[in-house]
Amino acid sequence: MKGLLIKDLKLIKTCGLFPMLALAVFVILQLGAGNGEMGVGLTILILSIFSITSITYDEYDNGMPFLLTLPITRKKYVQEKYVLGFGLITVAWVTMSVICFAYEYFTQANFVNAFSQKLVVTVTYLFAVYFMIAFEIAMKLKFAERSGLATILIMAVMGTLAVLLQVTFDFSLEMVIAEYLGVELLIAAAVVFAAVIYGLYWWSVRIMERREL
Repeated sequence: MKGLLIKDLKLIKTCGLFPMLALAVFVILQLGAGNGEMGVGLTILILSIFSITSITYDEYDNGMPFLLTLPITRKKYVQEKYVLGFGLITVAWVTMSVICFAYEYFTQANFVNAFSQKLVVTVTYLFAVYFMIAFEIAMKLKFAERSGLATILIMAVMGTLAVLLQVTFDFSLEMVIAEYLGVELLIAAAVVFAAVIYGLYWWSVRIMERREL
C-alpha cells in the first residue's frame, strides 16, 4: 500500500499545481469576505477530485493489469484509495480550518459568537466529501469502461447530495441555535454514516474482486 500511496501523491503533485493556485486565490477572496468555511469546503472538494482521478490514471494504457501483477491484492487497492482520499481531505480540513478560523478570530469582532455555526458548516462539508469519495470510488470501479455513464451517475448523486446537504445544514444550524443538538443524536448520526461508508467500501471491494481486467 505504501508504494501505491507514494505513486498517487506524486501524481497529485505533478498535475495539481494550477488547480491549487486557483484554489488559493478563491480561499483568499473568501477570507476577505469573512466566509472562511467556504474556503475549507472547496479545498477538501478539490482534493477529493484528485484522489478519484488517480483511478483514471491507473486504468490508462492498460495500467490496471500491470498494477495487479505487483504484490498487492485487489482489496488492498481499494483500501489505498480510501486511505488516500480520506487522509488527504482530513489533513486539508484540519489545516484549512485552523488557518481560516485563526484569521477570522483576529479580524472579525463577532467571530466567537458565530464559531459554532461555522464549525457546523465545515463538519457538514467534511462528511459530505467523505461520502462523495466512497461513492465515486465505487462508480469508477464499476463503470471503468463506461466513463461517461460513471460521470453522469456521479454528477446526479452530487446534485442530490447538494440539496440534501442544504436541508441537513439548515436543520442542524437551527438545532445548534436552539441548543438542541444532543449527544444521542450525534452518536446515532455517526453510526448511520459509518454504516453507509462501510457499505460502500464493501461494495467497492466486491466490484474490484469480480472485475475482469
